[in-house]
Amino acid sequence: MLAESPRLTNRLTAVLMAGSCLAVGALAVRVHRTGSMWFAFMIWNLVLAVVPFCFALVLHLRWQRQRRVSAGLVLLSLGWLLFFPNAPYVLTDVVHLGNDRLWWYDLPLVMAFAGTSWLAGLMSLDLVDDVLTQAVSRNFARGVVLASCWLSGMGVYLGRFLRFNSWDVARSPRALTITALQKFLPPWKHPQPHAFALFFAVLLLGSYMTFRMLRANECYASPR
Repeated sequence: MLAESPRLTNRLTAVLMAGSCLAVGALAVRVHRTGSMWFAFMIWNLVLAVVPFCFALVLHLRWQRQRRVSAGLVLLSLGWLLFFPNAPYVLTDVVHLGNDRLWWYDLPLVMAFAGTSWLAGLMSLDLVDDVLTQAVSRNFARGVVLASCWLSGMGVYLGRFLRFNSWDVARSPRALTITALQKFLPPWKHPQPHAFALFFAVLLLGSYMTFRMLRANECYASPR
């Protein structure tokens, strides 16, 4: 949907940049007033959340030029999938909220980072969906969307509870694979991680479907 309207893409990218500035600015105010660097790690989490959008944007631009499936496009797609869980992951940073007098400020601070990151994820998923629809088929693209949401839920679980990162696929592939197999298989013996993954998958898919519907209305209502 974004691929069909450059103006819409530009406006959403502007919203993404504004959200990033708001989140980082709010964090800067907190650091200035308290002298504490707590929550500074969220800047890195935000960067990682924007990475899949960058992959998806480059993927879309290359597809527009080539109009054929190539090894480069496949690698970009895999890179996007690898970093995609970082976008919804930021929502789990609410676990760092304390019970002190600053909770009223820290909650919207975390939500600013999480909302911006979530938007980056939805935009990247939309671009990949459109490219796959054009390159292969609509049904294939929808299958990839469903699988990506499910795998993203698993990725968030691995990141939040088991402390793995996206680059562990290359840095510690054996440990990551063994741990994932032990925690997720067989499913009936490990209901908790699958329930967590399903929750995030449904939440992500539901928000993506809403995003597509709203963007479609905006795209068709506005001149390109």
